[in-house]
Amino acid sequence: MFCQREMMWAGAILALTCGWTAWSAEAQNEQEPKGPWNEAGKPGAPRAPKDGEIPVDKPGSYAQPGATYILTKDITSPMTAIFLGKDVVFDLNGHTITFAAGGYKHVPNYSFEEGEKNWDLTKAEDAVIKNTRLFFPIVGDYTCQLKEGEEIVSSYVELPLANRAYYGTVVVAQREMRVDVIMEDANGKQIDYRFPLGQKRAIASPILNMSPELGGSVIFTLLWKQPAGRYRMRIRARTNAVIDYVDIVPALDAGVAIVEKVHPWLDYSNTREWDPCAFPDYNENTDIPRVQGAGTVTIRNGTIRNGFDGIRSFCIQSTGRENMKLVLDNLKLVNSGVSAFAVQAWGPTEMKRCRVELDVPFTINRHDNRGSVNFGGGEKVPSSVSGCAFIGGQGALSGLGDKGEVYDCYFRNKQTVTNNYAITGSSGSRIHSNYIAPLSGSGIYVSGKNGEVYDNYFEIAGPAPNNEYHYCDYSANAVRISDYNRPPQDPKGCENNRIYRNKFKVRGRSYENTHKNYLGVATAIFTSVGAGPNYIYDNDFDIETEPRRGSNLEAWALYASGDQSGQFYNNRVVSNCTPIWIGTRYGPTKHCDVFDNTFTRKEGAKDSFTRWFELGNASTVIFGGNKFTGSEFSLSGGSYYTGYTITVKGGAPGGQAVARDKDGKEFKRAKLDEHGTGILRLPEFLVTKQGKERTDVAAYTIESGGKSAKIEVRQDAEVELR
Repeated sequence: MFCQREMMWAGAILALTCGWTAWSAEAQNEQEPKGPWNEAGKPGAPRAPKDGEIPVDKPGSYAQPGATYILTKDITSPMTAIFLGKDVVFDLNGHTITFAAGGYKHVPNYSFEEGEKNWDLTKAEDAVIKNTRLFFPIVGDYTCQLKEGEEIVSSYVELPLANRAYYGTVVVAQREMRVDVIMEDANGKQIDYRFPLGQKRAIASPILNMSPELGGSVIFTLLWKQPAGRYRMRIRARTNAVIDYVDIVPALDAGVAIVEKVHPWLDYSNTREWDPCAFPDYNENTDIPRVQGAGTVTIRNGTIRNGFDGIRSFCIQSTGRENMKLVLDNLKLVNSGVSAFAVQAWGPTEMKRCRVELDVPFTINRHDNRGSVNFGGGEKVPSSVSGCAFIGGQGALSGLGDKGEVYDCYFRNKQTVTNNYAITGSSGSRIHSNYIAPLSGSGIYVSGKNGEVYDNYFEIAGPAPNNEYHYCDYSANAVRISDYNRPPQDPKGCENNRIYRNKFKVRGRSYENTHKNYLGVATAIFTSVGAGPNYIYDNDFDIETEPRRGSNLEAWALYASGDQSGQFYNNRVVSNCTPIWIGTRYGPTKHCDVFDNTFTRKEGAKDSFTRWFELGNASTVIFGGNKFTGSEFSLSGGSYYTGYTITVKGGAPGGQAVARDKDGKEFKRAKLDEHGTGILRLPEFLVTKQGKERTDVAAYTIESGGKSAKIEVRQDAEVELR
């Protein structure tokens, strides 16, 4: 059952879980379900300042400790608008801060949506501009395909503001492709610029013979501390190349800034080496306030939005560290552009009643998978998010820190770049009571230890192809549990996470006119874990593939790989297709327990649905106590075990229990609680040859903390170690 908090919106969830005719993410977005997030980002009408409040009517620095500043009008800035000191409250008072509003314009037809218009193709006679939305979906529908040695030149764009950071950009679709990225001034002269800071003094413009990161990425030249005026882009193909997003845009602006340190590492080589970057245009500005030591900054009651869709921009950005707390309350945060963010904060953050709306067509590097709201302080800096709505953006929320919490939130992210999730959890995260229904893409990524995901509602559909995966299988996952198969008990491994009392609605979906080998995969739970077991229990799964479609779509309740695929028990699965795959195309599986679940065949399921389980390259898979309605237990694949649940008592408190087979070989181990109690699921029989042969394997010795007991597994039982 959902806890008390969810009663406000459980009715909306119940209505959506009862039946399904045709999946339409866009249709589901027409009306938000009722919930605590409905009032987020609605600050109300402006008021007059109270006694003691300091009125603000223009951009600038506001840093008097203990002060409450109150905005008295909408304000606009061509770059970063507001700088705050520590221990201040900044009340937007129902008004709007607009940053990056400097009269900027895009390179004409920068994303080739108007074909060859505004492009000089005299040195690219074989260039092809066409709709590649289902093959190279990047920014818009169209891309430009160049042959080796060809080059194209853009029209000029007027850059209105001097002495600030601009990026000259191009997206290159695949890692094997290489290009030259050149910016030219009004006289057609190449911009030659060496980054002036640090020891390397890297060449920042032009960028020559460069390939993108995995999955395709933005390659950019830097224009910094240069005159305003007319500039253009020249792209030369060193290999055959597919390109998009050839533009010159302002970079690294923020609506509100809290500065402990300036990190000026903004050129392309810095980005590839993961150097931090924040407020580079203010590196030599001694007038902006710097926060030091412990303190709190509160920002509340208004809207912060961008005035132009630049690149690497932020509604709110803070480099305050562990002792600098940020409180965000009742804000509407709107931003757009490549790698655009709502919030980046390196200290502990409390975010409540905020609405985030982002349009992020692509990212600079898909491995930099920070969410629209990113708390980057690390595991020791926990943050909390409640009563918020997240609309759009590649990923929505990341970097919660150890024991961070997310609850009562609505997630409608629009992921088109690999490995971006609505929520990326941290060790000990508690993620509960949320409504997670991406417009496209995935829900929660679990990669640490001891986290909990519970009382959430998920809607997931099979994804459309993206730029990286348009010719093979590609998945969207409600919950991905992964450490990429790290060794047992690895400090950075993923283990002891609990996924329970959630409701999953998963729909396979096919797409017309895709690559013949494309396969969209929708999963409720996708595991790829090696370090230790994780626990998936007491959930409801509604699994369905579209009727009357071919075989180029899949939907799964559990899609398991890795050496510790986890324990799947006491769940309820309703499906019109095979819902469990253990040992998937992603990789082999070991140690997967499937116990005491209820499986129900949906009415109208096709006759081709003949089995509940697929077993691929899988070992030590144990089934026991499962119940089936509409079809009997059935599977395809190799060997498996059948067994029972053994409750171990009297072991080492907080330690482990080890089960050894009759030959003394370790078969399995389990964590024990503070009382020395735990669960081992052990087999009675090994089943081989498609169920035709059974081998008795019921004899075990269980050990923990110097104690032991022998057992023969014939039924669920308790064992006291002595």
